[in-house]
Amino acid sequence: MFARRWVLVLVLLAGMAAGAGLSKYAELSPSAADDREADRLAADLIQLQNTSKAFTTVAKLVGPSVVGISMKRHVLMDQDDPFAWMFGQMQQGTQASLGTGVIVDREGYILTNNHVVEGAGEIRVTLADSREIPGTVIGTDTDTDLAVVKIGDKAQRPARLGN
Repeated sequence: MFARRWVLVLVLLAGMAAGAGLSKYAELSPSAADDREADRLAADLIQLQNTSKAFTTVAKLVGPSVVGISMKRHVLMDQDDPFAWMFGQMQQGTQASLGTGVIVDREGYILTNNHVVEGAGEIRVTLADSREIPGTVIGTDTDTDLAVVKIGDKAQRPARLGN
C-alpha cells in the first residue's frame, strides 16, 4: 500500500513536469487552432485588399462625374434682435450651402440633394477639372430629397449608372 502511494505520487510529479515542459513548447509553437485563426486572418486581409482595390477602381471611374455644388440664397435676418421681424427691422443677408452631385448624362444634367439647392438664388457647379459653371435647378422632390441641376457644358463625362 505504501509503495503504491509513492508510485502514484511519482507518476503525478512526472506528469506535472512533463506538462510544464509541454506548456513551454506550446508557447513557442502555435497550436492547430492558432494556425486556423492565422489562416482566417490572412484570408480576411486578402479580402480587405481586394475591396480596397475595388473602391479605388470605382473612384477612378466615377471621379470625373462627381461635381461640387455651391449655392447662395438671399434671406431676411437680424442677429441682434430676435423680435425684429415684428417691427419690420429685418435685413437682407446671404446664406450659402455646399454639396455634391453626379453628372448623369452628356446634356449636363446633375443629380444632387434637394436640401443642397432648395431656395437657391445662384448655383455654381465645380467640375472635376476645377472649372466653375453656373447651374440651374430643373426639378426637385422634397419627399426623396432629390434635385436635378443642369449646366450648359455638354462635354462632360456622365457616371455609368446601374439598375
